[in-house]
Formats: sequence, structure tokens, C-alpha cells
Amino acid sequence: FSESERLAMEKEVLGIYVSGHPLRSDEALMKQVVTRQTSDFILEDSDTVNLAGILVQDGERAVIGGLVEGKTIKYTRQNQAMAFVTIEDLVGVVEVIVFPRDFEKYANLLEEDSKVFVAGRVSVEEGKNAKLICEKVVPFSEGTKEVWIRFGDMAEYEQKKDQLTQILSLSEGKDEVILYLAAERAVKRLGPANGIRADGLLEELKLQFGTENIQIKGKKLNI
Repeated sequence: FSESERLAMEKEVLGIYVSGHPLRSDEALMKQVVTRQTSDFILEDSDTVNLAGILVQDGERAVIGGLVEGKTIKYTRQNQAMAFVTIEDLVGVVEVIVFPRDFEKYANLLEEDSKVFVAGRVSVEEGKNAKLICEKVVPFSEGTKEVWIRFGDMAEYEQKKDQLTQILSLSEGKDEVILYLAAERAVKRLGPANGIRADGLLEELKLQFGTENIQIKGKKLNI
């Protein structure tokens, strides 16, 4: 099974991810974009190590990112649809409230297992976990990554060039491939024409060229 299939089955059977997490390959992009993690919204029990309680402030503008874990649709008195969406990142979950105007705009992005960034205002009520009031939703796919591949020198690159070309041809996307030749300290950008979808090739690149020679960097996504 592919990693995504394996993780999906783990979550379906066990309720948790065991061998990895679907967001792990997006971690670099998330670090560039998010201003808060889901754990910042959680009200800690008084007997836990963290006695600070909720870290976010009421009315604060925050950006979170993660998987749409679940969604409940309700209707207002005016019969307009709104949603309560659960977003999961690498450390926990948080509830996002999407009022009718924004739900109409972003409903297609809030399907289960979608990877999205959500910007909005924090809502804090005493004695409860904080929530995020949605103002904007942006899919991860609008952001791009840089895939850095390190070679010892030009000679090694020339030796493995055909193998690399074959692997890169298996995927098309917006993520940029950048080669680094260590001995020469040279950087070569392959350009948009050779863009890939990093998620689909990451494991193969690590297998063929070594995990230590592959690095993923996130490129800034404004939200």
C-alpha cells in the first residue's frame, strides 16, 4: 500500500495514525503559514503540567492548518446552512465555526480529509476550549514547496542525472525542484517546467538518493 492508503486504513480501523501522519510531508509549508497550533486552543486541566490554560486570546486573528476531520451542518432560522468543522493538525484538533456567508463561499474546500488553512478570529468562552470563527479558507494546494536534492559534486549528479529525470517525470505539479552540489556549492533550479507534486515523490526520492539528501522547504503562502 502507498503511505496515504496505509494511513487511511490505520485511522479507519484504529481511530488514530500509527506509522506516520498525512500532514508530515506538509510540515514545512505549515510552519511558514500558521500562527497557531490546535493545542493553543485547548483548556488544560488544572492538574496537568501546563497550568497556563488556553494560549490564544479572545478576538485574536489566527491562522491554523490541517485536515478536515469532520463537519456538522446546521441551518439558521433563515434556513441558511452553516457548519461546525473539526480541523486536525499534528498535535490535536480544534473546532471552526463557519457562518452562512463564508460556508457558501468555502463549502467545496471543507470536505472531509481536505488539507486547508483557515484564518479567522478566536472565540474564547470561560471553561471551554477556544474556537476559531472562519473568515477565509485556502487549500494547501495553493501553496508550493521547494524540494532540495543534494549531490556530493557535479560528477555524482551527472552519474545519477538520468535516474533523477526518470523519477521526476512520474509527477507533475507546482513544487519546485532545486539541486545542490556540495563540493561546488552550486545551486541549480530546474524551473516551473519541471515542477512536481512533492507528496507523491518524496518517499521515492528518499529511497533512491538517501533521506539525508532530501529536504523540503515551504514557500510563503499569504492568507
